[in-house]
Amino acid sequence: MALLGFLVAAPTASAGWVTVKNETSQTIIIQEMCTLAGKPVRGKAVRLLPGETYREYHARAGEKQVHLYDDGEPKKLLADETMTWHTRDQNYAIQTMKSTTRLVTETPTVAKK
Repeated sequence: MALLGFLVAAPTASAGWVTVKNETSQTIIIQEMCTLAGKPVRGKAVRLLPGETYREYHARAGEKQVHLYDDGEPKKLLADETMTWHTRDQNYAIQTMKSTTRLVTETPTVAKK
């Protein structure tokens, strides 16, 4: 019985959905990057058409490094960004401002009752 009480009282750390929307007029490739044994390693690449959204669920809070590339010139790095998510859904937008492409954090909207 005591074990059951512990399991019920144990805190749960959940994160939620990480959403990335391509708000540019070009097709963007977003690719996870990490370092393994001192060497950069490319992870999953996702191709986003203009206006397209990508969603990914994460069970825990965390962060990851991502690179943004132009699909027309896949070797040309547009941006090197860090995505961070806490214990709630997190929204990002890929935007181009003054010829600079960036990953911008957006505040999720809360539905009014």
